[in-house]
Amino acid sequence: MRTIRAALVALGLAGIGYGALGLATQSRPISVGLFAVVAILGHDLLLAPLALLVAVLARRLVPADLYPVVRGGLIVTAAVVLAFLPTVLGFGYRTTNPSALPLNYPLGLAVTLGAVWLVTAALAVLRRAGSRRPAADSSRPHPGAKP
Repeated sequence: MRTIRAALVALGLAGIGYGALGLATQSRPISVGLFAVVAILGHDLLLAPLALLVAVLARRLVPADLYPVVRGGLIVTAAVVLAFLPTVLGFGYRTTNPSALPLNYPLGLAVTLGAVWLVTAALAVLRRAGSRRPAADSSRPHPGAKP
């Protein structure tokens, strides 16, 4: 196990070194640094508090037995929105090359989120239906149990 762990650490350090070399030689380090600072501040000042607020509201508004399902839907929603955001907003592509983003990305986001919440609702219904089944008769021993 130590050998595998050491190999993974070495591989990780090699990847970090390769990335640092590329950062130093092929990009504008000040722009990358500014992006990193903005990303960290955006996460800590906007995304994390928003996620906490949504989690607290969901915990209060959603029944306890459905909360795990709704929480999963919220997590997938956040990931999908973050992945779609650059294409929905266009980020410079639309002005320089209108054919770079030729599809209706807001519609694609809406359809994707609709599918996520349709699956979430179906899982919630299945969870509720499963919790309403009658409990197994505990007076009889399990077929595989030894007397």
